[in-house]
Amino acid sequence: SGGHPRGGVAGEAAIYRTFVLYEKARGNRFTVCCASPTISAPPLDPCRGEETRCPAKEADPMAKKRITTLYPRDKNALSALARCGYVSREQLGTFLREKRVHAYCKDGLVEKSVYSRPGAKAQDIEVYRLTKAGRELCRRELSLPTYCAQNPAHDLVLADRYFSLSQSERETWRTESQSREDVYAEIRQLRDQGEEERAGELWAKLQEGRLSMPDAVYTRSDGVSVAYEVTTGNYGQEEITAKVEAAEALGAEIEFSRA
Repeated sequence: SGGHPRGGVAGEAAIYRTFVLYEKARGNRFTVCCASPTISAPPLDPCRGEETRCPAKEADPMAKKRITTLYPRDKNALSALARCGYVSREQLGTFLREKRVHAYCKDGLVEKSVYSRPGAKAQDIEVYRLTKAGRELCRRELSLPTYCAQNPAHDLVLADRYFSLSQSERETWRTESQSREDVYAEIRQLRDQGEEERAGELWAKLQEGRLSMPDAVYTRSDGVSVAYEVTTGNYGQEEITAKVEAAEALGAEIEFSRA
């Protein structure tokens, strides 16, 4: 079931405590190796390149599973996929060897595509994303919420930022849906504190679409929260303002990058 660029399974088994989670409904068994029992949690625009998908193998509950143990390197790889949508083969290779990636594809957990980048930097890029079964695995075994993959042109820019961060910074990464939950929590807290006017203002902006959550929010090593948004040519001033307003509500600095 694959190795790791920095040490083998035996070495990892010696330093990580193992505990077992059972999926009773389907009779599958996954062993999750970790440092502690608590694990932290649209179609393409034609002008932005083409995506050729390799047929994904459907997960057969009766078939012999190749991925039966989830090591820390697996958690890191699955976290990147769950948080960014599409990632490149090079990025996935930060954590997994080719044989391990192939096993994920064979088990129907990850889908491979070839993205043809247009323009002056035209090239074919091998990209990966979670399948429905892969997303379910992340939620069930690792308590990881999953970001809905959009398209490689957008998500690879998001992934570039994610992989540029330190591991501790990556652990603070909040997806768009998680940021929305954070705003709801802020509204509830404001109401509990008797600040009905501010709570009502935020609620009205959400309902009217004047608050639009960024693609991600993370905390830098210096403690500053950053709201990161990947923009396309379809963004107008109204959309930009809604992102800025959301970042303010989240107590974060906004940063934009173009897909």
